[in-house]
Amino acid sequence: MRRQQLEQLGVEARIGSRYVCGYEGKVHRWDYPPDIAAAIFKTPVAIGEIIRPIKTEVGYHLFKIEEYIPAQLTAKIRQEIIDRIFKQWLDSELNYMIHSDRDRSSS
Repeated sequence: MRRQQLEQLGVEARIGSRYVCGYEGKVHRWDYPPDIAAAIFKTPVAIGEIIRPIKTEVGYHLFKIEEYIPAQLTAKIRQEIIDRIFKQWLDSELNYMIHSDRDRSSS
């Protein structure tokens, strides 16, 4: 391939990777594990800067802050929070019931 074609391919790959491999769009604090959320949301970073690499069990992650959206408790978000808390509680209760039944039957 000619150099110009390779350079064009490189530009297309970089542009495409943002949307295919890693572009998250609008995210919430609860979308990430606590350690990653802390690095993203508590680190003072200027708009357009990249947060230091964050290491996890699957590798390193880079985050570029494009915009901070102030928290607002709308009716929709309030309901999402209530639903999420209820689901966590329900999962916990079901898990407890399943494991306590196993313990009783094995004794």
